[in-house]
Order: sequence, then C-alpha cells, then structure tokens
Amino acid sequence: RELALSLLSRFRSCATHIYIAHATWDWDKRKGRAESGIDWVAHTDRVLTQLICIGDELSRFLTLPTSTGTRNRTMRQGRKEAARIMEVAYRLFDSLANRRILKLADLGEDFKEAGLSGSEASRIRQYERHMSETLENLRQIKMYRTPQALRSFARIFTTFLPAFYAPTFAELAVEIHSLGIGISMGLLAT
Repeated sequence: RELALSLLSRFRSCATHIYIAHATWDWDKRKGRAESGIDWVAHTDRVLTQLICIGDELSRFLTLPTSTGTRNRTMRQGRKEAARIMEVAYRLFDSLANRRILKLADLGEDFKEAGLSGSEASRIRQYERHMSETLENLRQIKMYRTPQALRSFARIFTTFLPAFYAPTFAELAVEIHSLGIGISMGLLAT
C-alpha cells in the first residue's frame, strides 16, 4: 500500500512538472514563445487535457474490481466476470500508457520545433519516462500483487506448520514430564 501511495505521488509530481514545463518554460532570453507564433494557451490546454485524461483513466483502472479471487478462477460466472474485467483493464491501460503518453510526446515535439533547447526537451522526456515507469509499477501492483495470495499462503503455512513441529513439542513434553507445557508451546507456535 505504501509503495502504491509513493508511486501515485510520483505520478502527480511528474504530471505537474510536465504541465509547468509546457505552460511556462521559455527560451532565447524569454522572447522565444512570443516570437514563435504559436498559440501557447491552446498548446498548454492540449497538454492539460492529456494529463487529465491520463489521471482519469488511471483512476478508473485502479478502481476496477479485483479479478484474481478464488471465485474468479473456480466458478464459470466468475471466470466470465474476470475476463470482462481484464478486457476493460487492458483497454484502459493501453489508452493511458500508450496513446495518451504518445500524445504528450507529440506535444513535446511541437514545443521543441518551436525552439525549445534540446536539453530542456530532454528534461520533459525524462518526466514522461518517469510517468511511464510509475504507470507500469502501478499496473503491476494492481494486477499481480494481491493480498489474497498472501492470505492463502498464511492459511496453508499455519495449517501445516504445527504438524512439522509436533514431534519437537512432544519430545519437550516427555523430557520435562509436562504435557501442558508441550501443548502450550505448540499453541504459541501457531
């Protein structure tokens, strides 16, 4: 959970920096924007639209129901539901991670063609790359790291662990001639 929150804050930071770059960065002693002949308000609005759409689609992706539960794997209706959820998830993620990021990159190219220096354009690319990495990490957490897997492991572990240690607790009870202590040690271990 903490990792996901950290990734969301990184995503927000990258989006903010991309927007600020497109909205305020200038070149040629703060005359480059004015001399380029481009409607920068419209350009910045297009950037903001893409960022809002990425955030909206990411929110919809992350709030999709879980499709990796036991009933999604064992019951016919659950498998159908999981298939529908996965189809929506892949479409949403493809839209935000590929199409929207590509549109942001195209807007960055427009910025570069207008006269932005290569080093500053590279910094914008770096923010876009960090945003893409963050989206991929959030996708991995959403789709592959399920708490149910941990719960299932814990159930199996606590079920079979006492059987492995039972001979040790029985030996302890025999050595100290106290069945109560052997049983209590077994209970403490589970």
